[in-house]
Amino acid sequence: MIYPDIEIYVKEQPTEDVLSWIKERVGITAQEELRRDGKRVFDLTVGDPAYQCLIICRVNGDFSSIWFNSTRLPWTSDVDCAVDCATALDTEVRCQDPDSEAWIRVRDQQQSTIDW
Repeated sequence: MIYPDIEIYVKEQPTEDVLSWIKERVGITAQEELRRDGKRVFDLTVGDPAYQCLIICRVNGDFSSIWFNSTRLPWTSDVDCAVDCATALDTEVRCQDPDSEAWIRVRDQQQSTIDW
């Protein structure tokens, strides 16, 4: 199944590391830093063909949201993206399972269902 977008939540990572991971995976062609509702936001143009990616820092406690607005991604699901990000950045990543709407925590190459 192809999903219309992917969104993951990354725990306590420097924004520069998150940006480097995105650049390695899909490329960044434009970047704008903004403030929305008191939150630091990065509005990125990524990929080829280009699409939008948003990073909203500390959107939920220590977690920052990364949203990819495309169906043409290197991952097939939110969970695949979360596993890749957690492994690359050696951190906890959370996402919603699009099939069951359960929350998934990925850490140390392990997945578990959580209440969040």
